[in-house]
Amino acid sequence: FVRYAGVDSHELYMAEREFSEESARIIDEEVRRIVDEAYKDSERLLTENWSKVEAVAEALLRYETLTDSDVDTLMSGGVLDKPTVSDLLADAAKKNPPPTPEPDSGEEPELPPGAMPSPA
Repeated sequence: FVRYAGVDSHELYMAEREFSEESARIIDEEVRRIVDEAYKDSERLLTENWSKVEAVAEALLRYETLTDSDVDTLMSGGVLDKPTVSDLLADAAKKNPPPTPEPDSGEEPELPPGAMPSPA
């Protein structure tokens, strides 16, 4: 074990401080004040800009990814005009339809040299 303080100390695993309990209390209060203030600011910003948060969330659900210019467009109140992932997949399927299986002629397919037939 690493020991930063004496064996009989209640601060066995804490570094020794070079400031008083009063200074520690003042530091803790200031840190708490800063964190509370930041929390209130973030809460206020989210409340004031909730429509923008929703716009980004809906765009992510629709498009899955957003570029920085997409986010800028949404933040300025604009609307994205680009195809969705499902639109892109549907277009790709139209351009490259899956191959249709040839009707079974009852003949065994020709195997390349050294290939073993499938047991199925």
